Amino acid sequence: MRSFSPKGFTLLETMVYIGIFSVVLPAFTIFVLHSWQQQIGFDARMRLEQSTSLIFLEVSNSLTEADAILVSTSTLATDTSILRFQDANGAAVVIDVSSTTVNFSGTNQTVRRLRLQRGSSTPVWLTEPEHDVTQWRVEVVRNTTNVLTGLRVSLDAQLLNTSGNVYRNATFAADTTFALSPHTIEL
Repeated sequence: MRSFSPKGFTLLETMVYIGIFSVVLPAFTIFVLHSWQQQIGFDARMRLEQSTSLIFLEVSNSLTEADAILVSTSTLATDTSILRFQDANGAAVVIDVSSTTVNFSGTNQTVRRLRLQRGSSTPVWLTEPEHDVTQWRVEVVRNTTNVLTGLRVSLDAQLLNTSGNVYRNATFAADTTFALSPHTIEL
């Protein structure tokens, strides 16, 4: 009876496997790191998108309650528009962009943030401290008889990125039109 002795790898086979492994491992590592970097950037843009969605929801709710849009005292069709309107309780509401100082990465940074103020109450920030609003444009929408029927709002934001970190290099732009209630008048 013959005994079977297990055969190992030859030196040539070992060298071939090491060569294949040395080519595949760096390529796989680069692929994983690139995928991870894209995911980080996607997460940053997703946070901006979610924040913008919440802002538009708040603006939509506020405009639904508006009795009058104060077009004559608002600053419209500029990159830093100021929207003034009157809510159902008669309170003046202002949505605008304001520069403020925030502590970011251990240093004070100036950031443009979107805020909402009802009457004489304390303003409420609509954007997060690390989101810089580069554009807040509000434009009137009129029908064929020149009656105010809606407001077109454009919002551009970017993550505060003082260090130039590739993982914080995210921007987001949104544009929508809000239809006004039939009872809303223009002043």
